[in-house]
Amino acid sequence: MTKITFVATDGTRFAVDAEDGLSLMQAALHHDVPGIVAECGGCAACGTCQVHIDSAWIGRVPPAEPLEASVLAESENDHTNLRLSCQIVIDATLEGMVVEVAAAQR
Repeated sequence: MTKITFVATDGTRFAVDAEDGLSLMQAALHHDVPGIVAECGGCAACGTCQVHIDSAWIGRVPPAEPLEASVLAESENDHTNLRLSCQIVIDATLEGMVVEVAAAQR
């Protein structure tokens, strides 16, 4: 298990023990983190699982693939460290990571 902290749009922090191998989106859904809608179920097609990766952690996640980048390009959110949580797989190297749920989910 890897400790991930999700910060909801109202500032509420959700520190969760997430199973390695799950995506951030799956972990958020399993722990009822508000704001992660995940309409497409993790296919990088809908943009309803957007998060901002804390600057201290952005270098530890792989860069966005072209499909994810195209979905994010349409986002109304600030693009700083913006990612689709469905595209980031949890592993032990992410222990302690902080992510903020993006304000707009499309």
